[in-house]
Amino acid sequence: MRLRGALVVLVLLTAACRSDSPVPDWENAGAPTLSVSIAETATTCGKCLSLREIVRIAPDSGPGMVDESHYVSIDSMGRLIVSRASGHQVYEANGLYSRTIGRQGSGPLEFTLPGPVTVDAKGNIHFFDPALNRESVIDRHYDLIRERSLRLGVVYDAIAVGDGHTRFVNALSMEPVKIGNTIHRVDDDSVTVSFGEPDDSTFAPASVALQRQLAMHPSGNLVSGRRFEYVIEIFSPTGERRLLARRGGVWPQTSGEPDPIKRGAKLNGYLQDIEVDSLGRVWVLSMDPRSDWERFAKNAALPNGMSVLMPIPDSPPWFRSRLEVLDLRTGTVLASRVFDDQLWGFLGATRLYGYTYGTQSEPQLVVYSVNFAPKP
Repeated sequence: MRLRGALVVLVLLTAACRSDSPVPDWENAGAPTLSVSIAETATTCGKCLSLREIVRIAPDSGPGMVDESHYVSIDSMGRLIVSRASGHQVYEANGLYSRTIGRQGSGPLEFTLPGPVTVDAKGNIHFFDPALNRESVIDRHYDLIRERSLRLGVVYDAIAVGDGHTRFVNALSMEPVKIGNTIHRVDDDSVTVSFGEPDDSTFAPASVALQRQLAMHPSGNLVSGRRFEYVIEIFSPTGERRLLARRGGVWPQTSGEPDPIKRGAKLNGYLQDIEVDSLGRVWVLSMDPRSDWERFAKNAALPNGMSVLMPIPDSPPWFRSRLEVLDLRTGTVLASRVFDDQLWGFLGATRLYGYTYGTQSEPQLVVYSVNFAPKP
């Protein structure tokens, strides 16, 4: 429910700070850790966000045929890179298929599972393969620069900082000294610090509840979004938590792994991706459950005899995409809007990608520009 009247922002300080400061001072190195409740206000805009389709990639055969991938990135030349196990597809900015990088296997420039793709300031492209525990780095001309062994377990997200010598990786490491820590800073070939242990230490180390989405703030701090909670955390480059920001009331969420889907239960929402723009505003893409999702669900039998709920083919998706812009300096939601388009992730702060489906249910990759026109 949207709050009206006076701005409601609850700021709880976990360490002493200046009581006369109306803005959480988490951007400075000496600031104490803060906890903020992110609130909608009477000025939160519902129509300030708009989407426009700019590219649709829809070949249904040949090497350029689209596969659904959770890992899509854009390089310094504006080319789209889609992570796949059989080799990473490259499309020009106009959507035309260009080439495939690598192939399936375990040798040099070969891949076993799709994983995060990130581009550093030099234009070099970093591919993370969760099965091979390896990072492959190629230059903008697709030549292999190096391959590094990174024994971090399952990798969910990664970003390269600066020229790529430093990377932040969300991975569920099974090494005893790293268990429970969800984020790992990698400098060149070594993990130098692991941090981000959840508040509830009862989570199993391999739990998908430890998934995070990562982005960099202009201040040089790391922004982390929890997968199954609408919780945004800010960490210093060396892993000290400076801000814990909670947003409530948008979709059912859980601090652990979601329960199995069943009729009569609330469908949990989840955070899909985050991005930070040049002004320091945090953009959050999440999946918002439809209130009537059960109309589009049917029972399906598994080989073990159990039954699960599955979407009815060609029915509307159970989720819609919620896009929001947050100001973490004031703890407020600047804009919030739900879209029927299936949005899967950010390509920078001005573009999003998602998937739609053709007449034969073949996936089509769609790139959108997003416009944020705040109220004057």
